[in-house]
Parts: sequence; structure tokens; C-alpha cells
Amino acid sequence: MRLLSIQGISFEIAIDYAVTIAGGIVLLCALVLLYIRKLRVDMRKLSSVQRQLDKIRSQPNFDQKMTVVLEELGNQFSALTYAFYIRDERFDKFMLRATRFRSGSGPGASTQSALISSPGDAYQPAMTASNLFLTSKIEVMKEGEVPLLVLPISGKGMIRIGPIRRVSRREKRRLKRWMDFVRPMVEEMIEAEQVKEQSNIAMASKNAIVNISKIALEVDMALETILPFCVNTLKFSGGCLVHAAGGEYRLIGKAGPSKDLADRLETDAETLFAYRALSEQEAVHYVREPMPSYFQEEGMNQVLLVSTGSHYFVLWNKGEKERRWISLYFETLIENYSRFAAEQAAYLRGTGAYVPLLQALARLLDDLSPNTIGYSELLSRYSIVIAREMGLSTGEIRDVAIAAYLAHIGTIALSSDLFQKEGQYTDAEFELMKLHAEVSALIVSFATGNERAASYIRHHHERMDGNGYPAGLKGAEIPAGARIIAVVQTFLAKINGRNYRDPMSFNQSLQTLRSASGQQLDAEMVNVFIDWYQDKRRNQIDSKKALGACSEMCCVPETICRTCPAFGRTDKNCWETEGVLCAAHGKSCDSCFVKTEFVSRKSVSVV
Repeated sequence: MRLLSIQGISFEIAIDYAVTIAGGIVLLCALVLLYIRKLRVDMRKLSSVQRQLDKIRSQPNFDQKMTVVLEELGNQFSALTYAFYIRDERFDKFMLRATRFRSGSGPGASTQSALISSPGDAYQPAMTASNLFLTSKIEVMKEGEVPLLVLPISGKGMIRIGPIRRVSRREKRRLKRWMDFVRPMVEEMIEAEQVKEQSNIAMASKNAIVNISKIALEVDMALETILPFCVNTLKFSGGCLVHAAGGEYRLIGKAGPSKDLADRLETDAETLFAYRALSEQEAVHYVREPMPSYFQEEGMNQVLLVSTGSHYFVLWNKGEKERRWISLYFETLIENYSRFAAEQAAYLRGTGAYVPLLQALARLLDDLSPNTIGYSELLSRYSIVIAREMGLSTGEIRDVAIAAYLAHIGTIALSSDLFQKEGQYTDAEFELMKLHAEVSALIVSFATGNERAASYIRHHHERMDGNGYPAGLKGAEIPAGARIIAVVQTFLAKINGRNYRDPMSFNQSLQTLRSASGQQLDAEMVNVFIDWYQDKRRNQIDSKKALGACSEMCCVPETICRTCPAFGRTDKNCWETEGVLCAAHGKSCDSCFVKTEFVSRKSVSVV
């Protein structure tokens, strides 16, 4: 009986062991299955990431590669704006290189609650970002009042996403895993691009983008850029820009043949204090006293103060300039600068957009010279006319309008001397000037992500015969918007004079378009533009009147119009009125196209 009992116990123990072993085997099998399942999931994820990497690598250039990176990032985290920046060691800041905006449907819905999407929270990525955004981990940081999610790329670059309200830990982990896969390739691409950008052309373009960013966003830089325009246009002997803060005065810039007098003024605290007080009395002030001895020694007998708020210009000259024209000039400058400053302030707060800011800057710069007053506005208006007549879509018309207005914004970024030059360019100047289309396109592309508008700007100097620049495109290869701008800028070049040549008459300008049709300009668009103008002329109700008021047809600033005796009159044409202010906007009644169009319409029947 004892043996049986012992054997029974042994049998029970054996059963227990067997059950334990079987359970262990089942558990091991389950763990193996879970591992295999996880491995398959990881393999699928790895395969998905590998497809993304292959897609990025397959793009023909750096900018397109970065655009795809942002598109793929949109599948990981939903936001309104994605901006890619590269760190530039020379300028010690990050430079915007690619932008993507979320479409109406949006990528994914898992993080929709994190979005800030109300109209008042519209955000446009800045063209540059400071090293304050140089971080080693994924985190939320603020630019002004706008919260952004920053994804670092080993100090070489970063991606900023936003605006956002919050980011969960789970979302951060997912983004970190994705960045761990993508970062090595992106770092290699950044390094390769940085090597490529050592060429002179790339450097010139890059410098120009930094310059336009400074001009657009830094008050000192904007006003310092304006100063030489004022001195050169009005032919003053010299001038300087002074920043006043409390009892401190800082001389920012100087210009003109006698600009060295600014150095002596800078050390003359008593005169600077007196000039500040005078500039606060009225925006444009002609100084009688004090007249510093060093001004008198150099024969200067006219000193002018122009206030823009915290800054004021001091301009000096030998001899007296006619005050009427000078006052009109600076009243226009102050009004345009006020609009620009308002757009600038809104943008810096994160509540404004970059396009209106650049348009305000373009208008400000245009109106600094009588010969270019209203140029960008006219280029945009006429381009819209052709786009509508051609039956382009609403979106295309919008992009044509933007591109035309900003087609030459890059010129000032390249060189203020080049921007102001009258007469023929040297070969070196022409090569630099040719970059303005590319630079202007890059500015619009980086700041807005609007590649279509950027392409219109980039190619508006192409020719139908393929002999244009920068790409030598021909015929239909040239974007439609670029062909439209080319027609209008050719027309404006003829009807507007310069210091070294008179404008062509209206009929001569149209004939120039016809002559350039086919080889230089798109023949269909030339015909559309001329037909539109001929219809407008045929439909003019009063045959004794111009097609429109000078203020409308030449985009003349209100500051000039409201003091002109012809403004608002309906009983006479502007050239029939005494004392008109044509010279203030670079015109002469006899050669102005407003009159030459009327004269040709009266003498020849419009068919």
C-alpha cells in the first residue's frame, strides 16, 4: 500500500510537471507569435519609411526633396503650416528653404484638436529664424505670439510646424521615431546643398534673401535703404538717418557726395537734440536755426528734417531746392512708409502675412523715384486684365496678380545701386541684374509656398524664341503667367520715360508690342491686350475726354493727387488745367500716354 501511495504521489507530480512544461511551451509560443507579429509590424513600418526615403531621394533637386519631406511629415502630424529651415553659419541664423500648407482636407485627423485654425490665427513662416530656435529635442516654442512645434536636425536645420495648441507625449514619440529614420538622409542632403551653394550665384541669391528679409522686417534697415534714394532722387549734397531713443541719438546711415558731414553731426549732441525737437513739430521741417558751422563751412545753406516717428532724416544741400516738390515727395514717402510699418508690425506680431508686407515695400520703393511711381501696381493691374481676358482660373489670376506686383522685389535685395541706376548696365551689372527674377521668385516661394506664382516671376524674362533667361524656355514651355507679365512690362517700359530718354507715345508703344510679337512676346497675349485697349477706346462715351483720370491710369499716390488742381475735375482733361503736378510723378503732359492716347484716338478712328 505504501508503494502504491508513493507511486500515486509520483504520478501526480509528473502530471504537475507536464502541465507546467506545457504551459511554458504555450507561453513561449505566444511570446514568439507576439514577437513575430511585432516584427512584421516593424517591418511594415520600416518598409513604409523606406518608401518615403526612396521618394525623397528620387526628387531632382534639394528644394523638391525638402518639399516631399514636409509632405511626408504631414502624414505624421496634422497642422496648418510646415516650414523647413537650414542653419547658415555666416549669418548666424536659420534660412527658410521650403514651405507647405495643409490642404482643405488636411492630412489625417488624429491631431485635429491641436490645430489653431481660426482666420485670426493665420500664420506665414518667417524667411529667417534666430538661434533661439536652436534646440536638441522636439519641443513647442513661440515666435512672437505664435506657438510652433520645432523638430531639430542636429543643429544643421529644423522643421517648424504650426500654429499648434498642444502636442501629446504619444505624438512626440511618433515624431521622434520618424525623425530618427529621416534625419540621417536629411543631414546628408543639407551638407551636399551647402557645398553646392558656395558658388557665387548661389551666394548672391542667398545674400539677397537675407537683405530683403532685413529690409522688410528691420526698421533701421528699411529706412537706411530709403536714405540714398532720397538723396539721389532729389540730388541733395548729403544726408543721414538718426535714431532717437530718449536722450540718446544713434546715426544709422549716411549718403551723398558730402556724407562725411554726418560724422561731425553725430558728435554734435546739441544740434541733434535741437533737430529732434524740430522734427517733432512737423513731419517735414525746413531748418533755419541752428545751422552748424561745419555745414556753413562746406557751403550748405539748406537743411531739411523728415520724421518717421522714432527716426528722422537730416538732409543738406548747397543752394535752395523748390520746397513744393520736396514736400510732396516726402509726404508721399511718409504715407507709404506708414502703410509699410503697419504691415510690418502685424507680421512681427504673427497676425499679418508676408505678401501684403512685400507689396507695401514694393510700393514704397517704387514711389521713391518719380519715374517708377505706381510701377508694381500698374504691372499687376494690366496683368490681371490679360489673365481675365485669356479666361484663366480665379486661382491663376490671383497668382498672376501677386507675381506681377512682386516681380522686381529681388532687385533691391541684390543691390540698391543697381536698383537706382539710370542708363545701360555693364556686363557684370547685367549678369547680376539677371538674378533679380530668380531672387524674387525664391523670396515668394520660401515665404508663401506658392510655387506657381514663383514660377511666373522666375520666368518673366524668358522669350518665345528661347533666347531669354534664366532657363532659356521657349513657347508654351514658359508659364502663362510669366508670358503675361512679359507683355505688360514691355508696354510699361515704353510708355514710361527715364532721365535719359522720353517715353514713347501710346500708339508707338502698341506698335512695339506688335513688333515683338512671336519672337519675344506671346502673340496671342499681345493681341488680347491690344484688343482690350481698343475696345476700351471704342467704348469711351465722351470723345472729348481721356480714357481715365491721371491718378487712375498712372497709379499716382493720393498725396500728389489731392494737391493737383486737375484732381477730381470732370469739365477738363488734366493737360487742359493750369499748374498740374505731372513732374511730381515723372510725367510731362505732352508725352504722357494719357494724353497721347487721346490725341491718337481723336486723329484716327479706332477700329
